[in-house]
Amino acid sequence: YDSLTIVQDDRSIHAVFHDSAGYWMLTDKSYDKFKGTQVGNPNKNIIEALVKRGVSIELCAQTMKSRGWSDEDILPEVKIVVGAYPRIIDLQLRGYAYIRF
Repeated sequence: YDSLTIVQDDRSIHAVFHDSAGYWMLTDKSYDKFKGTQVGNPNKNIIEALVKRGVSIELCAQTMKSRGWSDEDILPEVKIVVGAYPRIIDLQLRGYAYIRF
């Protein structure tokens, strides 16, 4: 991820996470509790790097609710959206391409 280059004027990227990928957004403490480990969240450095490069990292509030997570459980760089599917639809209506991964 260190070689990732995003030109701000050229594109805008929103990564919307939900369901089984939601735990990637957890703080170290919450990640360890969720996974039953003591290693911390291995994804946090990538998330921080992407945000620094202009990527909007977004997490579905419905996923949070179903997992019993609060705002304090989520990395501070992550934006909370009401729902993943409404957010994806909103972005598509604004002209964004939907790339599922």
